[in-house]
Amino acid sequence: MYETNDIILQMTGIYLAVGFALGIIYNIFRFFRYLLPDVRLISVISDFIFAIISGIVLFIFSAAYGRGYFRLYYLLSAAIGFTGNMLTLGFLIPPSAKVLRRLFLRFNVFISAYFVKIISFIRQKMTAVFIKIGEKITKIVKNFKIYLKKLYTKVYNKSNHKIGELYQESGETGNAIKAKVRKVG
Repeated sequence: MYETNDIILQMTGIYLAVGFALGIIYNIFRFFRYLLPDVRLISVISDFIFAIISGIVLFIFSAAYGRGYFRLYYLLSAAIGFTGNMLTLGFLIPPSAKVLRRLFLRFNVFISAYFVKIISFIRQKMTAVFIKIGEKITKIVKNFKIYLKKLYTKVYNKSNHKIGELYQESGETGNAIKAKVRKVG
């Protein structure tokens, strides 16, 4: 398909704006990357999401304004718009993210100090409550213990052992089996 110079300039302007807008989206992802530098997974996920978003946006604009064609100068115009964003607004992202990170860390230290005090207070009160509960449970358990009676006339487990049937009055002196002693010699 033949394109006139007016159409080429119009498409170049559209894709410069699209590239600049994609640069803004990338700067948002880059802001979070600078905000949380220790998490490498955020970098991978944000780059993957940005690649998908930019591919979809370029496809939609080529289908809507490019009459279904995707020309190489569309991509170059978007790259120039993206580079323009990175050279203008892109310089503001790292310092602003670092400042916000410092503020966030100071706020976190401030909040965590009070949070630790509150948690330690709650822990002390709960420890005292659970100690009281433990003491009451120990008293209840002691009251419910059933001790064996200390009667000397009563024999426990008499039915399990047959010693009560064989020897009514057992002991060292009564009903003892005497050994037979043979003299050799």
